[in-house]
Amino acid sequence: MICKSGCRKSRLLYILSTMDKEFTGDLKIDGIRMLNKKEGELAMVCNEKIGSVVQFTYFLHKFNVRNNVVLRGLKLAK
Repeated sequence: MICKSGCRKSRLLYILSTMDKEFTGDLKIDGIRMLNKKEGELAMVCNEKIGSVVQFTYFLHKFNVRNNVVLRGLKLAK
């Protein structure tokens, strides 16, 4: 299956990863609604239920990598 550029593949992935919350409809992950969840709750769902590697960074430049990871709610490898 080939998807053309601009067919909204990335948008779908951002919605499924809980990084994009500006959409109509409902999103359930493991039967739990993501609608009206707080940012920290969404970050935990993304960390625990979804694995992804994003093409673009959403890091805050004034923080180091460790602090950016912690702010996103992700767990650091030991």
